[in-house]
Amino acid sequence: MSGQGQVMGEGIMDDRVEQLLSGQYFKKYQEAMYSEITEKFNMTLMEVRVLLFFDNHGSSNTAKDLVRIFHYTKSNVSKAIDSLLLRGYLKKQYDDQDRRYIHLTVQPEAADVLEMARQCQKDMFQSVFRGISEEELQIVQKVAQKIHQNISEAMQ
Repeated sequence: MSGQGQVMGEGIMDDRVEQLLSGQYFKKYQEAMYSEITEKFNMTLMEVRVLLFFDNHGSSNTAKDLVRIFHYTKSNVSKAIDSLLLRGYLKKQYDDQDRRYIHLTVQPEAADVLEMARQCQKDMFQSVFRGISEEELQIVQKVAQKIHQNISEAMQ
């Protein structure tokens, strides 16, 4: 029964909260929203996500950064990066101080994909946060940070 709670420790978690925490509901929404891009450019959703990450995160520009921030699997990130490098959408540059680190930068060849992806991302977030005030959004961000911290501590 959707919306019903299930016992979680001492409290009760609403099924909708668990859906949000699992990320699957949002992932399905992303798949639908980015489908035009993935079909037009013959890309996977992960490739679009990776490209947007490097476009949006300036100094966080290594595969390790992407894995650390979004907790994607290394193998999925590596596969997507390899594909984006082959397409000429990303360029790699070895770190001057430590050649084990490879910095990735978005290339002009990715402009058409990124133009569509940025607009899609903007539309998606406007839709998701429709009817949510700035104050409510700040509360959601604070709660999300606390949940993230709790999960990180529990996994140590």
